[in-house]
Amino acid sequence: MINVEARGQHYQEMNVDAGVVAQTFLYPVYLGYQLQSGLSHDRKRYAYIIRNSRLDPNWASVSRDFLTITQRAVATMVHYLGYNDMLRIYESARRDHVDYNLAFIDTDFLKKT
Repeated sequence: MINVEARGQHYQEMNVDAGVVAQTFLYPVYLGYQLQSGLSHDRKRYAYIIRNSRLDPNWASVSRDFLTITQRAVATMVHYLGYNDMLRIYESARRDHVDYNLAFIDTDFLKKT
């Protein structure tokens, strides 16, 4: 719980991880349209994205109970939200003539448990 004070009132809030909204962003969409319009084509632009995760899904066997299935569904959703961020940024960079560079954890990396 997070203690909050607003207009003299004290509250406790619990917030969802921002990763369920967007895990990565590069620049606002309107800025890309300015790049396209020729206003800022005076120099080469580079984007370097470091994703501290793998891009492939993490397969797991799940027991047939509601809580386990729900947890797995949420974990899968969050994974693909991050994956789709990489695709969205790539497409925006390509559209706006920005050199796209991505580093991520490759599939052959084994995590010690």
